[in-house]
Amino acid sequence: MSGRIFSRFLLAACLAGTTAARAQWSIELEKCADGGFMGFDLAIDYCTRAIKSGTLSDRNLANAYYNRAVSWERKRRYDRALADLDQAVRLQAIRPEEDSVRAGTFIARGTIKLVRQDYDGALADLDEALRLAPSQAEGYVRRGQVWLAKREPEKALQEFAAALRGEIVDQTYYSGAGIAYAGRPRNRDRRANDSAAHLGRALAFLQKTDTESALGALAEGIRVNPNNPALFATRASLRAQDRDYDGAIADYTAALRLNPRDVSGYYNRGCVWAAKGEFANAMLDMDAALSIDGSSERLRAGRSRLAAGEPCTR
Repeated sequence: MSGRIFSRFLLAACLAGTTAARAQWSIELEKCADGGFMGFDLAIDYCTRAIKSGTLSDRNLANAYYNRAVSWERKRRYDRALADLDQAVRLQAIRPEEDSVRAGTFIARGTIKLVRQDYDGALADLDEALRLAPSQAEGYVRRGQVWLAKREPEKALQEFAAALRGEIVDQTYYSGAGIAYAGRPRNRDRRANDSAAHLGRALAFLQKTDTESALGALAEGIRVNPNNPALFATRASLRAQDRDYDGAIADYTAALRLNPRDVSGYYNRGCVWAAKGEFANAMLDMDAALSIDGSSERLRAGRSRLAAGEPCTR
């Protein structure tokens, strides 16, 4: 079991105008928020047009930068996403009624810094987010993930407990899809946040070498949200280590049902089949993985080992 099993931010804006030109840019800004539907390159183009229009209020300009950052992040262009979030922070109003909006931007920026392994920078942003909105559940999930990355499981467990007690933000343009949820709506979904917290708890317990508690956290996460493939895949890995091969295969199968293009899921299930001595099934999984990522040397090497009747190197 390793920290690889770690679990991936946001969209939607609106703009009202009175003149024909401003109405046109309202459409651009609305389309700017739809990268998950129309494609991220096209959404970035709409955002850029809105930003350059010169017709937006500071608040709507901040929305445009924020939404463009969403698409940059999904394309893994993190430098550009961070630059846009910096602009959004600069433009957002500093007023108590806007605190939760600003907090969402700091969470988004902190999440990208976490992905880039800038843990101190991520903590600074998440601390500010939670200062602005102390009950915002996602901020605690993200901060818990930072402590996991820094291998401080006790601090991580405190954060995930706070996340389970926290509130789910429900705002007009802070309601999209994020890094940890692979494109599924999250901020209005209590289950998604809580399952991420339970997954984080499991990983923290594993850092403490407490496998029994980790399995309990995963079971609770699956009970809360049986649509999170990471929970099943993590439990499958633990079961495989414990040589519960049938249980591991069942969990990998559940994870793949939810995320059928997960290359590592096919590879890992194939390795479990091989550990059982069922090489025909193992080869089927390796072929499925290669059909998704045919250029992977690791997959090709794994398939060669299985073809020779040798176990995987995990």
